Amino acid sequence: MLKRLLLRLFILLLGLLGLNFLLAYALGVLERDVDKKGYAFDQYRWEEFYQLPEGDSLDILFLGSSHAYRGVDPQLMEDWWGLQSFNLGSSGQTPLTSLHVLQNAVQHQRPKMVVMELYFYTFMEADQLNNGGNNWQQLKASPAKWTFLWQAFDLYEISALTLLPVLRRKNALPYVLRKYLRGDDHLDHAGTYKGRGYVERSERISAQQLQSPDLYDELRLRENWALTKHEEAIKELARFCADQAIELRFISSPMPAITVQKIKDQDRVDWYLQQLATEVGVNYRNDTHNSSLGLVDSLHFFDNNHLNAEGVQIWNRQLKDFLSP
Repeated sequence: MLKRLLLRLFILLLGLLGLNFLLAYALGVLERDVDKKGYAFDQYRWEEFYQLPEGDSLDILFLGSSHAYRGVDPQLMEDWWGLQSFNLGSSGQTPLTSLHVLQNAVQHQRPKMVVMELYFYTFMEADQLNNGGNNWQQLKASPAKWTFLWQAFDLYEISALTLLPVLRRKNALPYVLRKYLRGDDHLDHAGTYKGRGYVERSERISAQQLQSPDLYDELRLRENWALTKHEEAIKELARFCADQAIELRFISSPMPAITVQKIKDQDRVDWYLQQLATEVGVNYRNDTHNSSLGLVDSLHFFDNNHLNAEGVQIWNRQLKDFLSP
């Protein structure tokens, strides 16, 4: 009797597991459409990175959020100064994700320098599933990949990345319904993948658009706004680079002056990031609101916090001294 009950339970669980994979495949139409549009940047980035010859040919590896992969163009570094670099930044990349991205990257390429972009919002991100999961899925199998899984994700996120992919793709349901019920498969233009991890946008945002309400208007930081796991990841990343004899530097990319004015706690952010960099002994360049760069809100940004192609050229050209050994 007990054996029969256990058999039925096993069959039920097997059926539910199969249904989970079928639903995940159906919801995966969003990812497939994103790829068709040319917006699967994490996939393209890691595929290209793994095509690099194994060794230490990279002078610089860039890490960080979209401010990194939309703000630093490795091709410019080579054209201007002969530096070989690659950008492994990704959307919303938290410091904890950056740590594991680096630990996996050095299994293939050991850079002479790591430049990590610091965007304060990623220090508040508790969810690792999107920013971390998108990177984890693209990694080659290795002990470092499994360490990433066990150390950076909670049980729910681990399940979503392994046995229960429907949990990871459930947020795609509105898109799937629009696509099949209304014939609307519109995806916003996300930029053009230019190679070596860099994604370009050439549009300009107007001053009027920048004045429109956005997430920065009502943003108020809590007393302990930076999550401990991300602060600890920064410290571990610094120790890792020191152990590997890799030069580490921190940088914060420019944001429109109008946006910075909206952030009521910008001084607290600046102080915290500088103190953290000082604590781990890392040189930090904060260009978030550096007026001497010559950037103009309505000319050099495509949205309320990212440089456009013209702005990238202006900013990147001024990084030569910072990127020098």
